[in-house]
Amino acid sequence: MKRRNSIVVLALGILIIMGCMTGCSELGKMAEKSAEINQSVSLPEQYRIAYEVTGHDGKTVKIEKAKDESGNIYYRFGETEKLFIKTNDNQYSIYEKDSDGNFKLLSDWKGHTATYVQNETKDFLKYAEALLRINSPNNKSTGDCEVSKRVCAGYEYKIGAGKTAVTYTLQVDKETGICMSFERTFESKNNIGINDFETIKCIEFQTENITMPEYSN
Repeated sequence: MKRRNSIVVLALGILIIMGCMTGCSELGKMAEKSAEINQSVSLPEQYRIAYEVTGHDGKTVKIEKAKDESGNIYYRFGETEKLFIKTNDNQYSIYEKDSDGNFKLLSDWKGHTATYVQNETKDFLKYAEALLRINSPNNKSTGDCEVSKRVCAGYEYKIGAGKTAVTYTLQVDKETGICMSFERTFESKNNIGINDFETIKCIEFQTENITMPEYSN
């Protein structure tokens, strides 16, 4: 009888240890998953990335940014398009697209800094970094997918309950961490949420042979 009891105790001990090992393994997987979700956004050396962004009012606008190997930048927000062309002293001249479709020099001033250009194009990062704005350890992986010919990791995040529930669904480029697709849905149409956009969709993502439109002084 004592031997049988010892065997039972030993078996229970083994089961407990295996359970702890399994639990630690699952926690490890969750930590790995969190590490993936918390990745930083890294823009390529040269790129052309374009989004279609839909707001609360249902209107969709196009946001696009491009950077070539020389550091020149093209930026579009809705109907406004600008070029930031690097000068010999690593500052920028600014060109804007006119009603005839030509990029014209805005002024003779060519001393705009990189910080100025970054500030002028900052809205682009709001969409490229959308994942970082809603990041949570409660994100659930929905598996890999492809958006604009890029391999992406999919996530879903739910907050609230009942009429206040909100579901975020997004896809993130696995190489750069850039948001490729984002959608926010509500249980109640009266819930306006915390962001100023409802959906983001990347419609173009290039990382080589980037060119700038023609421009004139």
